[in-house]
Amino acid sequence: MKKIINKIAVKKITILIVLILLTITGCKKYPEGPSISFKSAEKRLVNAWKFQNIARDGNDITSNYANNYIEFNSSGTTRFYTPDATYSGTWTLNDKNKNISITLKGFIMAKDYSYNFEENITMSGDIVMLKSKEIKFNLNVTDYLKGYVISQYIEQTSTSTQTWDLIIK
Repeated sequence: MKKIINKIAVKKITILIVLILLTITGCKKYPEGPSISFKSAEKRLVNAWKFQNIARDGNDITSNYANNYIEFNSSGTTRFYTPDATYSGTWTLNDKNKNISITLKGFIMAKDYSYNFEENITMSGDIVMLKSKEIKFNLNVTDYLKGYVISQYIEQTSTSTQTWDLIIK
């Protein structure tokens, strides 16, 4: 009798383990991982990140971002650093941490004063990967630029889709 009870208990435990594993792998939040994490999405995001790969409208522009990096702070603020300027802004996670929104504002001035611009950038999109040492976003980007080239005033808006693949700086 005890053998029968033990066999039933083992079968129930096996079925339970299989169901748990199916649930964990079936509930994968991000297409490229991780399947499970014991750190919150925010804790994985908060860090300084450099660009491993970046594409704009399907074209690789990684070399343009070789010296750039972005910081996400726990306060919901962000800073984007380039050789010419530093942008400040905010970030939020949306849709149960599946999407991200980023806003940035910066001022760019040439060393010879031949141009100066105020730039406002808004981005939102899907988080494809959110690991502790690598993250990936698919973003819709709107870039609003106004300023002067020599003495001519320019104002323009551009939109693009971008894929960011970032690693710890």
